[in-house]
Amino acid sequence: MLRKSFTKTITLGLLLIGAAYQGANAQTPDPQDTIIYLGFFNSVPNNFDYPMLGLANVANENYSRFQIGLLNITKGNLNGAQVGISNLASGNINGAQIGTLNFAEKSVDGVQIGAYNLISGKLDGATFGAFNVSNDSIGGAQFGSVNISLSSVDGAQLGAVNISAGEVDGGQFGALNIAGNKVDGAQIGTVNFSRKLDGFQLGVFNYVDSLESGVPLGLVSIVRKGGYFAIDLVEVYTARDFPAGISVRLGAKSLYTKYVVSIVEKDNASFGLGLGSLIPINKRLFINPEMVYHQNFTNDDSFWKNSSHTSLSASFGVNLNRWFQVSAGPVVSLSYKGTESDFLLSDLYTHKLNDNSNLNVGFKASLTLVLSK
Repeated sequence: MLRKSFTKTITLGLLLIGAAYQGANAQTPDPQDTIIYLGFFNSVPNNFDYPMLGLANVANENYSRFQIGLLNITKGNLNGAQVGISNLASGNINGAQIGTLNFAEKSVDGVQIGAYNLISGKLDGATFGAFNVSNDSIGGAQFGSVNISLSSVDGAQLGAVNISAGEVDGGQFGALNIAGNKVDGAQIGTVNFSRKLDGFQLGVFNYVDSLESGVPLGLVSIVRKGGYFAIDLVEVYTARDFPAGISVRLGAKSLYTKYVVSIVEKDNASFGLGLGSLIPINKRLFINPEMVYHQNFTNDDSFWKNSSHTSLSASFGVNLNRWFQVSAGPVVSLSYKGTESDFLLSDLYTHKLNDNSNLNVGFKASLTLVLSK
């Protein structure tokens, strides 16, 4: 329903512009030389040196002042401003269009402010509106609910939905960000898609078809080529209540997200979420720092009590072959319990900080299956 309504609005606006455009030509037998200045309708020749105020304003060639009315048309280049409901410029714009519907047939070196802003050429400036479309590259910024560039973006798109058919050398910031080519900058939003990434993604869900030297950071980050997808078949801890667990690593080797489920004793359970990195020493050896937040649960007489701990580890690892890695190293944890809970963590060394917090020092070892290429 919303899509149909939007299509009807755009179509109606363009039809009104076309009708007024044809009407202006019909009322002026020789518009190149004739001046019609009636207030409600104004039509002027090339480089008319006065402002135009009326219901409908038509500049038949280049115009260097401002048009204020319901409908403003400049058939040549505009070096000034159009302020109205519908604004149309057939040439380049060095200035501003302010209205409900703004259309520039060529480039815009300035600003468009309206509900719908459409540019057939390049944008070297900014557009502000609910719906912004540039058919060529953007050397500036789009601000709106929906921002679309059918070419590259050398600047920024800020809105609920940002789409670039080409390369993004700058940033996309919104709920949904899509780059049809390479991102050499940043995508920050709920959902981010990029064909190539040589920059940074931050979101709940990130997808990269080919990772060059960038970093995706999110709750879920999927990289088809050049990423890191691995499963810790087993992780062994010195913690008493959580002796072992399994986990999944997803993202890039330089920065990945880790999801942990611990194998526990009795009615205890632990779920973790954190970040990690593989820092290569050489082709076989690496250092593997990780920081993981664990939420621990225990069922005591059908009443769920909980505690938590945040662990920081620095493991030394070896690539055994294409598929398997092993790593081991010390772990330092800060554990916290609820008011009625008992501590669930006990490592090689435990130091009580206060009634609700402990500092724990332990050890872990992992066997990891690497599934990414």
